[in-house]
Amino acid sequence: MTEEQKVYERGMTYLSTPINKGGSKTTVELYTELQAAYSTVVSAKAQAFREAREYADASHGKDIEAANAAFSAWLDENAFAWRNRVQAAYMNWVVTGRKEEVEFWFAIVDQETAMSRIELSKVGRSLGTRFFV
Repeated sequence: MTEEQKVYERGMTYLSTPINKGGSKTTVELYTELQAAYSTVVSAKAQAFREAREYADASHGKDIEAANAAFSAWLDENAFAWRNRVQAAYMNWVVTGRKEEVEFWFAIVDQETAMSRIELSKVGRSLGTRFFV
C-alpha cells in the first residue's frame, strides 16, 4: 500500500467511524447535521430581517425616513440576538461537528475526485463547450 493510499484509508476511517462507541452517528453525519442547523439559523435570520424591512416599508407607506427609522429600531432590538444565534450555531458546528478536522480529511479523501473534475473541465473548455461536473 502506498503512502497516499494509507492516508486516504486513515481519512475514510476517520470520516466513517461512529463518534461514540456503540453510537450510530459517524463524524460526517454529525458534521452535516450541524452544518444544516447552521444554514437553517442563517436562513431564519435573513427571513427575519427581510420581514422586518418589508413591515417597516408597508407600515409607513411613502415616508422613507419613518420606514428607515422603524427598521433601525427593529435592528437595535433584534440584530444582536440574531448575530448571537448565528454565531452559536456556527461555533457548535466548528467545535462539536469537528469542522476543521472533517474538512481537512475531506480535502485528503476528495483530492482525486476534485482533480479529475478540474481536468474534465479543462477538456470541455478546450473543445469549446461549457462542461461542468
